[in-house]
Amino acid sequence: MNAKKIASCSGDAISSLPDEILDLILSLLPIRLAASTSILSKIWKNLFPLMIASQHHVKFYESDFLYPNEANKSNGQQNFRAFVDSTLSRNRNPIKKFTLKCQDDVDHFKAHTNQWIKNALERGVSDLNLRFTMPLINKLEKLRKCLLPDIFFTSKTLVKLTLGTGICVGCNPNIDFCLPVLKSLFLYTVWFVEIDFSDFVIRQCPVLEELYIQHSYIKHQWWEGHNLICHPNVKRIKIHYDYPISKRKKMAFNTPNLVYLDYFDRLSNVEYYWANFMDSLVEARLDLVLQYECRPYEYENHFLDL
Repeated sequence: MNAKKIASCSGDAISSLPDEILDLILSLLPIRLAASTSILSKIWKNLFPLMIASQHHVKFYESDFLYPNEANKSNGQQNFRAFVDSTLSRNRNPIKKFTLKCQDDVDHFKAHTNQWIKNALERGVSDLNLRFTMPLINKLEKLRKCLLPDIFFTSKTLVKLTLGTGICVGCNPNIDFCLPVLKSLFLYTVWFVEIDFSDFVIRQCPVLEELYIQHSYIKHQWWEGHNLICHPNVKRIKIHYDYPISKRKKMAFNTPNLVYLDYFDRLSNVEYYWANFMDSLVEARLDLVLQYECRPYEYENHFLDL
């Protein structure tokens, strides 16, 4: 067989593709695997940094660093934190979307997670997806250590924000909180240091159009969801409260421009439900479970205003 033909057949066809195509291929891989391609050859050495710079979507999943056969889980977590630190420090290019999924704790939140979030916000992120799980903390002094960075509450670039699952949110009282361009807010089992602050968060997003709240029961958790949804511009709301028994005393919607409502809740010990959206509402899906504490005639009276 011709030696020239053998050489051409054994060559690396993928490496000859344009950098734009290689960037796209790398972006479809788990970020740890994409980074590991840097050792393949000189051609691949700089592709991962170029991919991070060009794709504008930086995503970190701790699950990529934890394997069933890994003896020490903490080693995987340490490797994950070191990898995120290293990747974010390599360049200062703008980020459009930042995704972070991991488990966290008080000791590492301020030193690592908070800095990653701050880094993304300083680089103009518009779509922020934070899905990290925090252990339940009952002591207020520890909760204060887990506050999100101040820039989080004053971002002028955030358009879409996703928080979950099991994040505790509080705000520095000295911060003038406002997210002026936020249009979509998704909360997955997020609880708040101050109960009243949960309703305040929604009101401080003046152009909000889409609100999604999914809140599941967590043992020993003291916060059970929003009592008041108040916003003049929001058009779509989806709320799912999943508790064995709800202890909320009231639920009110002051949303005069609401077009779509999807609401699931368990009714128990409720004094009243009130709604201001009948003139604008086009479609509604209600799944309301009657608990034994609420007598039938009370249930009917709660919704007279609807």
